[in-house]
Amino acid sequence: MAALAVTVDALTAAVDAHDRRLRRVERTAVRRSASPRRRNTPRRHRPVAGWVDWLRSSYRLTDRLPESWPDDPMVVAELTALHTAWQAAYTSPGPSLEPVHFHDALGRVLSRVDEWRTAWTRRRVTGGALHARDAL
Repeated sequence: MAALAVTVDALTAAVDAHDRRLRRVERTAVRRSASPRRRNTPRRHRPVAGWVDWLRSSYRLTDRLPESWPDDPMVVAELTALHTAWQAAYTSPGPSLEPVHFHDALGRVLSRVDEWRTAWTRRRVTGGALHARDAL
């Protein structure tokens, strides 16, 4: 029983250390963000905004994720879900394939955003209506 208590204490300490490290990474991501647009981001999107700025910069995605992302509810939903996947990937205790799954999800999200932006551009050019099905 004593060995179990020691193991639980060690795991608790490891999780706490990991949580502290994740908070530092998120604070650094927000601090390094130079996007002036973040100040104009709606309050409900601000928790994700700093992370998106970090993602755009770190993964060199400025051409694929425009600064206007908070203006598009579909892109906001995709990036919010992706942020949740990123948190899960890097807070999982012990060895995990979650970071690989995050990167797979990143690719799928970028593909959907590209499709949506193409449909949006086509609508602007033709003056046609835009529906979610246009991006499929």
